Amino acid sequence: MRAWLQLARIALMPTILWDFYVGLILVGGIFERTTLLAGAALLLLYHGGMMLNDLRDVQEDMEAERKRPLVDGRISKGAATLMILLFFGGAIALAELAGPHLRWPTLVLLVLILIYDLAGSGFRQQLGPALLAAARSLSLSFAAYASLGFDSGLAELGYGPVGAYALYFLFASRLAQKEEHGVQGVNGLTFLFMASLAPAVLFYDSEVSPIFIPVWICVALYLLRPAFQARYEFWGPDKVQAMVRHALGSAPLIPGLVLLASGETHLMLQSVLSIPVCLSVRFLAKTWAPE
Repeated sequence: MRAWLQLARIALMPTILWDFYVGLILVGGIFERTTLLAGAALLLLYHGGMMLNDLRDVQEDMEAERKRPLVDGRISKGAATLMILLFFGGAIALAELAGPHLRWPTLVLLVLILIYDLAGSGFRQQLGPALLAAARSLSLSFAAYASLGFDSGLAELGYGPVGAYALYFLFASRLAQKEEHGVQGVNGLTFLFMASLAPAVLFYDSEVSPIFIPVWICVALYLLRPAFQARYEFWGPDKVQAMVRHALGSAPLIPGLVLLASGETHLMLQSVLSIPVCLSVRFLAKTWAPE
């Protein structure tokens, strides 16, 4: 079981659940049959994509002698392929049960995952960050589409939350592309600096809560602190990976800022939940993440 949890990147599950929950409460949705089915479908798509990613990279991981389930033989390629098909097929089935609203976003997310994981290295180098950004922004809006449909869901959710989350992952994934060869610290810092500016898109939809700006500054300083301290160093692959893990572990703070910016008291109060989500991701990463 441990090997399967590692292969599915179970450590990142809290971020997907948090994305879904934030998108749901932003549009005034509730947990009922449709949204529960939608949440389950989203988890199956996301973790199926994580398994497919490892399956694609198995030869590279072998050459790098990484201790991962497909490399050390704890899980066979055939078993992983079957599980991936079950996850994707299950997501489609759940989407159909959830109703017509969820069919389109489910298929779009599945296509994004397949292109990201199966396209050639040159294509991934050019468009991989954009695909990942689109996929993660869709995880934030998934519940809105399930509840209200695409047009009404996007209108109710607004472009700000979707754009802010997409931009955050766009720049974080651009940094991740430097893992193979490393990067100068000041250049790596630039990617994280741009990611820290992503919440500025929240000003697009409407005025934000007065408390939003000081908290945004604190979040940006937290994100940038380790990179700023190492700005004069050359970041080798291990250092880049550490910075990317820091960025991914901090990602739940962005939906938290979205809630804080809303100005609605009940949403602002729930923004603090982003902190335990971040802590749970870091705990699970230490416990379950493959090497």
